[in-house]
Amino acid sequence: MERPLTVLPTSSNPIVFYPGMSDQFLNESLISMLFILMGISGGVLAFRSTRYAYRPRESQMFLLIGLALLIVAFVGTEIVLNLKGL
Repeated sequence: MERPLTVLPTSSNPIVFYPGMSDQFLNESLISMLFILMGISGGVLAFRSTRYAYRPRESQMFLLIGLALLIVAFVGTEIVLNLKGL
């Protein structure tokens, strides 16, 4: 059961995430799109690292950057969901 929004936002304490999963603010959509883009980019970079078999330094660089982007996207998404109260 979702609780209604009872506290009105003030200039000193703005509400960034709408509580509950039925509604959301525009910034939540933008943050979610950013994390999705980071995850897709990380997957593409990790996949691209397999093309550089004869250049191991470039292959390792692409793989590490791709995995870092994937981990940041996953952790960021989990943090946003925890802030929403899920």
